[in-house]
Amino acid sequence: MPEPVTQKVLPVIWKFLLFKKMLKTLNDQMRPHFCSVDLDQPEVKLSPLPKEEEGSVEDECYCKVHTAGGVLVSVSRADICSFKVDAVVNAANEDLQHIGGLALALLRAAGPNLQKISNDHVAKHGKLRPGQAIVTDGCSLPCKYVVHAVGPRYSDSDRKTSVFRLKCAVTESLKQAELVSCSTVAMPAISSGVFGFPVDLCTETIARLILSYLKRTEIFH
Repeated sequence: MPEPVTQKVLPVIWKFLLFKKMLKTLNDQMRPHFCSVDLDQPEVKLSPLPKEEEGSVEDECYCKVHTAGGVLVSVSRADICSFKVDAVVNAANEDLQHIGGLALALLRAAGPNLQKISNDHVAKHGKLRPGQAIVTDGCSLPCKYVVHAVGPRYSDSDRKTSVFRLKCAVTESLKQAELVSCSTVAMPAISSGVFGFPVDLCTETIARLILSYLKRTEIFH
């Protein structure tokens, strides 16, 4: 593997990269190119990452919980593009343009028809707003459906609204999956990538919301 490359930068740029987790955003964007960025004082170190072979992500389950109604909720590390479930949730943008991150990975696995379906929906119904979700066919994915959920862009100054909109996105995703009779759903950490939602807060919010949603819906089943 090549040696890391170190490049000095202006202190003002260094401070900017440290501001509001810009480093995390850069690393998220550079990971598909197998690079990472580390800051050591006013220096940027560009390091190659070991390339994973396609399909090499091994499923790893961290925990499982059975609800009172018998629903299994698990937290796993896995390739959502190959997850064999009824529906997977896509962390989408308002325009349903699947151009980066998880959305692009799902598009590559699903085939170009997924983007066409998304374009047709936006042309007919308009853009989605943060907290909204729609369901489409899964195309060439192993799943039957893709639920496209638009999460919020995280704001330190308005954390309450960010959390509320994330809860809306998760709730609407589950409702959309339920509308097409899905019994198994795979959901990523919506908004934790380029939208800047802190991972710990994001995952805790999603987990609590899912359990709360299941508890409410089990009462009426």
